Amino acid sequence: MEQDRERANKLYLALRNGIGSFAGCARLTGITLEKSQAEKLLISTRPGKQAREHYDAIVHRLTRSPQVDFAFVIQSRNADHRDDPYGASKAALLGAGVPSQFVSYELLDADQQFRYAMTNIALSFFVKLGGIPWNVKAARGSASLVVGIGRAETRTEMGSSQLTGFAISVLSDGQYIATDYFPPAKSYADFIRVLEPALVSALTDILARNSLDRLTIHVTRFERADLVHAVKRAVLTAQDRRGIYVPFEVVRISTDSDFTVLDLDHPGFVSGEGTVVNLRPARALLVTEGRVEKAVWHGRKPITLELTREHKSEGDFDFGQTIADAFALSSVNWRGFNAITQPISLQYAHLLAEQIAKVADFMPNLVGTVIQSGQLRDVPWFI
Repeated sequence: MEQDRERANKLYLALRNGIGSFAGCARLTGITLEKSQAEKLLISTRPGKQAREHYDAIVHRLTRSPQVDFAFVIQSRNADHRDDPYGASKAALLGAGVPSQFVSYELLDADQQFRYAMTNIALSFFVKLGGIPWNVKAARGSASLVVGIGRAETRTEMGSSQLTGFAISVLSDGQYIATDYFPPAKSYADFIRVLEPALVSALTDILARNSLDRLTIHVTRFERADLVHAVKRAVLTAQDRRGIYVPFEVVRISTDSDFTVLDLDHPGFVSGEGTVVNLRPARALLVTEGRVEKAVWHGRKPITLELTREHKSEGDFDFGQTIADAFALSSVNWRGFNAITQPISLQYAHLLAEQIAKVADFMPNLVGTVIQSGQLRDVPWFI
């Protein structure tokens, strides 16, 4: 317990005062952290009961005053998966609509690594409280809406599998809009059936709240044609309901294309970021990680996305802009001060699926109840 107290103090002081190149939360985010705003909750557990006792202790604290706005969860990343307190802690906090950030014992105990990580920890803190740290400048006046469709496979309390789908909506400048969840489905066919009305509801709201010049739906290469058809019907229905008609497209994105783009004029044949190779109309390769990367390329392959437009509504809108939006969303990442190599519409979906699976390992019914309530809809709690 004493070691846990020391770790909590170390994290708090680093957040408030800064450490290494990190100047502190007040300088980076404008959020001041005083002792009167912070509270430690030290949880003593027994082997084999860590998950349940973490859950019970956190729920008990959340029922008392003062209200909790945010939680830093300090635990080992090497816990037994059958008794992992991470999912239990996250379940308790999500149930109360409280965003949180996990910081491992191992990171806190590695001084040099901890110094470098603090900036990203503070960034996640700021974003999960609703802050907008930055975006990318759009080449045109108005922004596109990009919606990434994803799903997580989890287990029910009876041991059977289920699929929970979701739609993550971001603007093409990188600004997070919302995440909408679909009711759990027992099979892929059921997933398609629940996706359509849930997506209609999500898009009806988003169309009413945002002025858009185009709408792009991103799906992965693994989704079937019937999902594309369901998405198309959902968009048309949502537009009819609102009487708002925006040109839209459904684009399939592969982050592990079989193709490699080479630059024969470069000594290592590595192409530059932003290189585009058109394979045919509405199908192209996009290099998102190229020769300016600091890490050497020996033994690894530059990242090339493969984009294929599966559907386009009536109207003239350029596939080149679709590629430009995907590239922009591959360059903005609120999870850390480093660019990623795939659009955040799909990267965030991947992170969300991981989080849902960990929470559902402890409390399967949370996926069908609390997450569906929408209390964290406007907050990217999963990044």
